[in-house]
Amino acid sequence: METKVNRKKKSIFKKNIQSKLLLRHLAAGDKELLKLTHQLKTLNLNIIDVFKQLKSKPEDVKTLQSKITENKNQH
Repeated sequence: METKVNRKKKSIFKKNIQSKLLLRHLAAGDKELLKLTHQLKTLNLNIIDVFKQLKSKPEDVKTLQSKITENKNQH
């Protein structure tokens, strides 16, 4: 027959294993979260870059328009 002490030891051992498994699971989750965070930062930088390009386009158009106007006036 199992003694109370043995049952308690087994219970502690089981909980210890469960804790280790949980920690591994959390570590894997942290790694995945870190990867997703990095991807999100990259995506945000790409979006910012696109907005910068879009913002610069009207200035390019204005510059081209003025060059065209100058060329028309010269001819």
